[in-house]
Amino acid sequence: MQWDGEFELRGPFFEVFTELPDIGTRLIAGYPVEALRERLEETFTIERKMEQVIFQIDSVPIDEQIAQHLVRTKDFTLEEVKKFQADGGRYSPSRDSVLFGPFTDKDMEDDEGAGARA
Repeated sequence: MQWDGEFELRGPFFEVFTELPDIGTRLIAGYPVEALRERLEETFTIERKMEQVIFQIDSVPIDEQIAQHLVRTKDFTLEEVKKFQADGGRYSPSRDSVLFGPFTDKDMEDDEGAGARA
């Protein structure tokens, strides 16, 4: 299929970005994104798959729409999702999950200190 634009798979949604005035940017529900995601995964090199895991290249900030998706489909409360946002969590459409960056020694020290205060 030839077209002037880009797309992104955002959880259960297919998002398109085009310069065409009749289309523009839109989020499409009901598109067979799981089948498309599976086919795309088959074309990824090992390097691309490693980048997804290590660098979280497919992750996006958790916006209101993604927050509602997580509450509806993952049994998180809205408060939990807001905490994910505050803690730097990002949403991975390819995994349909929340990702966090790597932990540092400082993070571990902060957790130990919090437990001692409790």
